[in-house]
Amino acid sequence: MLKQLNLRLTIIAVAIMLPVLYGFTRASTSEQPSTSSDPGRDIVAQAQRDGKSGVVTELSGHVESLLAEVASGEQQQEFLMRLTPELSLWVHHSTESGNPVPLMTGDRVRVRGVYDWTPEGGVLRTMNSGPTDESRNGWVMRRGVVYR
Repeated sequence: MLKQLNLRLTIIAVAIMLPVLYGFTRASTSEQPSTSSDPGRDIVAQAQRDGKSGVVTELSGHVESLLAEVASGEQQQEFLMRLTPELSLWVHHSTESGNPVPLMTGDRVRVRGVYDWTPEGGVLRTMNSGPTDESRNGWVMRRGVVYR
């Protein structure tokens, strides 16, 4: 009986210590976006500084706020995406050929589209029509599901 108790205590101790020893942590959906290098974030930050438009990029961030779903001729879903503590981006997602993304504030998303500079910081459009194949292949990914 004492051996069984010692074995149970050992198993519990190992189960508690393994995550600590190997640095496993649970991520929260409300955590700040990573400040680690993301080529897409770097591209957008440079385009903002230079006032460039027509830049195709792919990047990740968190949904900061949900804006309107627009139905004025073109179906769009709009949201503000936080890329870093200092950098946010307005996203226009075209829903003409698909469903809107079921977004919630705090969701982590990956977006591919065309960045256009504005005095307010810029907008990323996930277009499914455009002059080149590269600009037509926009999407939003949430929880592993891609919305085109």
